[in-house]
Amino acid sequence: FIESSLKTQGEGTHPYAVILAGCIVGVIGFAGIDERAQSAMIGYWNDAEVEGRGLITSATKAMLKIGFESFGFQRLIIRAQAINTKSCAIPVRLGFRATGVDKDAEFLNGRWVDLKVYALDHADWSTLPS
Repeated sequence: FIESSLKTQGEGTHPYAVILAGCIVGVIGFAGIDERAQSAMIGYWNDAEVEGRGLITSATKAMLKIGFESFGFQRLIIRAQAINTKSCAIPVRLGFRATGVDKDAEFLNGRWVDLKVYALDHADWSTLPS
């Protein structure tokens, strides 16, 4: 994970490990950074054994703070597989608004899947309760 993360940071991504009890149980990070638009996507994954514990929600909330305050992004975007209700609930829970669906946007497990798109602007984030 560390070697891969160091390599991809030079390619415009910024991955972070989600750790529980000393073990990596997930990954979260910025990707698709657009310096001109001051925006980035947040992507995340976690082990099925730790689903429902709020780890990715907490990690995403931390990424919002890092993205808006440290990186200076004006917009953060999350794209989640449309049929993955747990993954789609995270941006909704954190104040993102749904902006649409990217049809056949990702090739996953041998088939094309739709991705729901959610966005949160800095101005909206700054008014949310912490």
